[in-house]
Amino acid sequence: MRITILRVRRNSDSRKEVEHMKNPGFSLESQFKGVEKALENPKTPPQLIPSLRRRAKELSIELGRQQTKHRPGLFAFLQKKG
Repeated sequence: MRITILRVRRNSDSRKEVEHMKNPGFSLESQFKGVEKALENPKTPPQLIPSLRRRAKELSIELGRQQTKHRPGLFAFLQKKG
């Protein structure tokens, strides 16, 4: 009988690798389009549909927040320029 001892490495190296693998290139718009396509696809498993709907709702809320952040306020035309 052979006993193998496994060591658990708990340092920041593995976290750095995971963070490095993340793709920051996916914008909220592209994520939303992907979720919508997955919901429209008949091959999407039924177990995923509730979570995809929830994610679509979250993304639409976040997209709305981004659009209102960049839009000038109601009385922006009254502000002095210069």
